[in-house]
Amino acid sequence: MNVSLFLVGGLISILQGVSPEREGAIDALTDSSDAAIAQVLDTANWRGRDAAIEALERSDPPRVAYLLSLARNGRELATRRSAIRSLGRVGLAGFCDSMLVLFGSGSDAVVLDAIKGTRDCQRESIVPHLTSTDRDSRRRALQALAALDARSTVEAAVQGLNDSDHGVRAVSQRLLRDGVVDAVEEISRKYSGFSVTGKATALAVLGSIGGTRADALVTEALRAEPWSIRLAAVRALDESGGGQEALKSLMTTEKHPLVAGALKDALETIDQRTHD
Repeated sequence: MNVSLFLVGGLISILQGVSPEREGAIDALTDSSDAAIAQVLDTANWRGRDAAIEALERSDPPRVAYLLSLARNGRELATRRSAIRSLGRVGLAGFCDSMLVLFGSGSDAVVLDAIKGTRDCQRESIVPHLTSTDRDSRRRALQALAALDARSTVEAAVQGLNDSDHGVRAVSQRLLRDGVVDAVEEISRKYSGFSVTGKATALAVLGSIGGTRADALVTEALRAEPWSIRLAAVRALDESGGGQEALKSLMTTEKHPLVAGALKDALETIDQRTHD
């Protein structure tokens, strides 16, 4: 049903609400004129504007040109971002090139989220955003890069372990713990340049990976001066089950109560594994 401008006013109150009739109102708007969509965008609240964008997405075919126009020039930032997300769901061929022009418009993180997994994107288009000053952009760039090619993400993911933002570090940990790539040697190369927090995060990843080389790197960290690094190393060996002799040796000299408590727990866990 093509909704005329005269009838749009009656739909707006429905589009702005949460009633069961809202879905039908969005469907009614899908083949309406650009002027009818514009009327909703100009007069409705944020929920109504989102409904108008959803109608553009549901149109057959999706009204990509209008969505791109809104993504670039929408009056409200929330409208521009909603249009970007909608374009991401549409995901037409050549979509990535169209989205790249939106970088720098204040919605880089949303653009990166939208292009995640888009096969026509190039790695070179994403990599610069790994060092963005915006933490959400760094996190979503890492996710987008991993979705494109997880095996080429190891260097960026290891570097992400040292990020100042917890969210970026968490994404990096998850990618490396999934075992898609071998991160041990890359961590070994970069570890010394990490902050205390970065080193603790890297040790946690090594503990989840386990193995002779990873355990050797973690065991070295038991001699670190910051107690938080020693604690992270103990917990990592507790998870991997390695470094038993080094843990016993540290138990005789460790003064920090949190590290000592973790040592006791780790040795008990490893001993139990040995006798099971």
